This record gives sequence, structure tokens and C-alpha cells, in this order.
Amino acid sequence: MPRPAKEKRDKPTFIEEARRAQIVSAAREIFLQDGFEKSTISQIAKSIGVSKGVILYHFGNKTDLGQTVIEEILTSYGSYIAEQLAKEKPAVDKILAFPMVCAKFMEENQDNFILYLDTLGSFGDIEKKRTYMAQANQIQRDYLVRLIDEAKKNGDVAGVNSVTLADTIQAFVDGINSQFCADPKTVNPVQCAKLFRNFLRESLLR
Repeated sequence: MPRPAKEKRDKPTFIEEARRAQIVSAAREIFLQDGFEKSTISQIAKSIGVSKGVILYHFGNKTDLGQTVIEEILTSYGSYIAEQLAKEKPAVDKILAFPMVCAKFMEENQDNFILYLDTLGSFGDIEKKRTYMAQANQIQRDYLVRLIDEAKKNGDVAGVNSVTLADTIQAFVDGINSQFCADPKTVNPVQCAKLFRNFLRESLLR
């Protein structure tokens, strides 16, 4: 029976941070190779030449490790979006650019999304999955709602519910993401994003 992860200090040591990063990197590779469900802590430990106990010292179990992998993916995704949209000035331009930015990240990081979908779908009961997904989606929804409210305040957008528009944009991004992961040779996220951006422009700016 795995022992609980150790109590964390306020700030991990450099060695602890390096070891955790090494474990997470190895886990990503193993999860991608064999799938989260079939992967084991022992397999991950062997790939980096440490004992199973070393991994359980940093992570309580495989689920904890899987959640850390997911969090890193979402963090890199969010950072990329924020960095790219910072180049746009008016809020309405950020809204119009959002689908394209997400699509470009998808094309450049397809493995991230495959890993996210597989890992998220393989641990916890259905209610835990829904709760986790809702929390992750709410971060992006709140960001979009803030942009839409700002565009309204600037007089660039009118006549639309901010949350409904945010959910519509998010639904497009998530839908194209799933289709691209399933059939990358056929689905072109960037071309789809261009078309969706045109729809948004015609709807918001008329």
C-alpha cells in the first residue's frame, strides 16, 4: 500500500524540485507510450533509475502524479495563450485572436492534448472527473468573460451575453481539440479557427 506523500515544506529544496521535475517528465513519456491506465509507478521509477519509494516520497500515488502532469499541461497552455494575446491591444482583438492562438498551440503540442484526455479519463469516479474539468474550464471561461466585458465597456461588442459567448468560444476550441487529437491527418485546427474567427467578427462587429 503506497504511503502518503510527505508533508511539503513551504519551499522545496532545489534537489526536491529537480527530482519532482524528473519524475513528471518520465511519467509524461510513459503515459504517452502506454497510456495512463496501463502505466505503473514501478515502470516510471525504472525508466529513471530510482526506486518506487522515491516516487512515492514525492507523490502519494499514480493519480497524484497524473494530476500533476495535467496541471503542467494546463499551465503551459494558459501561459502560451496569455503571452500570445498580450500582443493584441483592444479586448475585442484578443477575443477574435483567441481561437487561432489555441489552434496553433494544438498543432504544436498535439501530444499534450492526447495526454490530457487520456490521463483525465483514467482516474477518479465520474463526479470527480466532472468537478476537475469544471474547475479547469472555469479558469478559461472567467478569462474570456473578462475580455468580453471589457470589449462591451469599450463599445466594441454589444447585444450578447458574456458567459454565453465565452462558452461558445470555449466549446469551439474544445471541440476542435478533440477532433484533432482523434484525426490529426484530416482535421486542420488553424483553418477551422480562421473560419470561426470570421463568424465571430461578423456576429460581434456588425
